[in-house]
Amino acid sequence: MTYDLNHLRLIVQKKRNSFLTSLFILIFLAILCVLLITFVNVGEVIILSGAALFVIFLLLFKLFDSYNPKILFSKEIRGENIKESEYEIMKRGSASAQGIRYRQVGSTSVGTRSGAAPIAPNTRANRKAFHKNMHFNGEVYIKSENGDINLLTGLYGSHLEIYEEGDILLKPEGCKFLIITSRDTDRQPCPVCGEVNGEESERCFGCGLKILGKGDPDEHKI
Repeated sequence: MTYDLNHLRLIVQKKRNSFLTSLFILIFLAILCVLLITFVNVGEVIILSGAALFVIFLLLFKLFDSYNPKILFSKEIRGENIKESEYEIMKRGSASAQGIRYRQVGSTSVGTRSGAAPIAPNTRANRKAFHKNMHFNGEVYIKSENGDINLLTGLYGSHLEIYEEGDILLKPEGCKFLIITSRDTDRQPCPVCGEVNGEESERCFGCGLKILGKGDPDEHKI
């Protein structure tokens, strides 16, 4: 199964536009409040402007927390899923000679190690089960064609159950989660929200991203 590439781009662009619009409005209002506090020497205006400025800062914090611009404006990453042990050997051995660079992508997390119990994504379908378990963040090491090693964190245990060593994984631009592009699977994590969908579905249960069938044009597929 695979997802609709064109629809994915539209979703990412819509989220970017929404984030930037909200950001510019809040920044404009913040500047206006600062100007009122600075140049209007009236007590009530200063108090109201100060209160409004406080609310604006809270809204800015909520905006960044909701959209996570680090992910929203991130670049595409594609490469081979390798073992952590292989990465450590390359890092200690010939990494510098080969020009391999290490980059961490996504949020810092305690990665899922051996013995850590996998969990399902925090979506409507799995919310009850999610709250009954401790949340462990999974991670994968992706080796790109130019030799870069990327650590992608914040994945779910249900994703790691699908990925296999040697898979070519893709994190689309502006997304957080990875999908498999090197083999056919009957389940894939949604690159936008992380919901694991099956090939029998037409849209992602979590965010509505279109899921394509085998007869759909290739230019729409990831």
